[in-house]
Amino acid sequence: MKVGVCVKSKQKMNHKGMTLVEVIVAMAILAIVITPTLRIFASASGTNLESRKRQRATSVAEGTMESMKAYTMEQLCNQFKVNGFKGVVQSTDSGRPTTMNAWAVKGGVDEYPFRSDGSLKKDADCYKMQARNVISEGQYYDVDILATPSPGYVADVLSMENMNAYSDAIISLSESSAYTAKTALVTKAKKELDDNFSSYHPTATSHTIDTVTVSDFKREISMAVTDDGTVQKVVLKVNYSCKAQVDYTYNSGTGSRTYDQTVLNCQEVLDAVSGATELAVYDNTDTIAGEEINGKRAKLHHLYLYYFPVYNSEFGSGARDEIKLDASLTGLYAQLPATSVKDSEARGYGPLQITIAKQKAMVLTDVQLNSGEINYDVNVSGSLSGGEMELHTNLRENLAPAGSMITPPSISSIFGSAETIGDGVLDRVVLLYNVEIYVYEAGTTNEVAKFIGTMNE
Repeated sequence: MKVGVCVKSKQKMNHKGMTLVEVIVAMAILAIVITPTLRIFASASGTNLESRKRQRATSVAEGTMESMKAYTMEQLCNQFKVNGFKGVVQSTDSGRPTTMNAWAVKGGVDEYPFRSDGSLKKDADCYKMQARNVISEGQYYDVDILATPSPGYVADVLSMENMNAYSDAIISLSESSAYTAKTALVTKAKKELDDNFSSYHPTATSHTIDTVTVSDFKREISMAVTDDGTVQKVVLKVNYSCKAQVDYTYNSGTGSRTYDQTVLNCQEVLDAVSGATELAVYDNTDTIAGEEINGKRAKLHHLYLYYFPVYNSEFGSGARDEIKLDASLTGLYAQLPATSVKDSEARGYGPLQITIAKQKAMVLTDVQLNSGEINYDVNVSGSLSGGEMELHTNLRENLAPAGSMITPPSISSIFGSAETIGDGVLDRVVLLYNVEIYVYEAGTTNEVAKFIGTMNE
């Protein structure tokens, strides 16, 4: 009986509720465990919010940078002045509209960016643009942009930044190539005298060449661009010619002969075989450009020619450059109606951009370079059949430091019809800008993102 009583008493104890003390202890333990956890969740939520904010702001900065690369600095300043820059998403809220502006900054003073003739002020220290109340995923941001010409204007004219191996044809004539051709022409003239000397002086038994004077040295750089809508090719040919006066002495007197010499020479151009008369510098069926991007074959977008001028001081009186460009753009670059949507850069887009940039001759002093530039004779000519094309050059600029202006070159029309669009021939002194983009929470100075890059005009 006593055993049964003990068992009954134990069962009653197991069914009792928690005492007040036990409840308080349990709540205290729960609070100790939950409070840090809640703080972690709150912190994570705040971190995610800030991360999303930075991500949106960074997207605004990167999108702005990429869109800027599609325009010249003059076009950008004009777009910001008229609220027309498409590189940001503008507000549709009439109570909080997107506004834009642009300035040329000189000596720390913000000025109107355009001259009285409507062209961009080229002597600015930098260009400043602003966009207020732009949108990214429903959030408002302010954007400040500073575009500063890189130091060393001459060098930056020749910058090859942002080129695309898939869609750009690049021709670079080395500084030594014209000198090599000149040597070859002089050698050829000497050989002609040696080979024909006996017919000039049948009774003479020997002769010695004293001097060879070169004049009317001409380099003709020809570029042929073809496009049938599927295949784009660029073929280069370089032709050197001159007059060579050979003065000589023979055993019964002295003599002088003048020869018209010509040599085709594409050597040192993209590792071409010496003596080649033509060189395919771009073929989108047989180069890296033949690879497909996003299911589309890359197409020719930009043709660059970089070369060192032939000056009278180095190549004799009458030295000159002839640059010829013949383009048949019947397919890819045919004009499209204003309502048409052009394919992505992977497919290429019109107009076909042509950049011709003369480079600073390193073998000359600044004084020699200035003299050569002032007297430099260059002619650009060619023809265009169909399509759209823009030519950009620095041919009107003097490459010598603090050099005087040079006589404008002869540039014949290579457009030839109403199909011409764009600015035609543009003088480009500065091609490379250092760009800083700052993104703030709208209406505040709280910087959310910063992007630094470069852009070519």
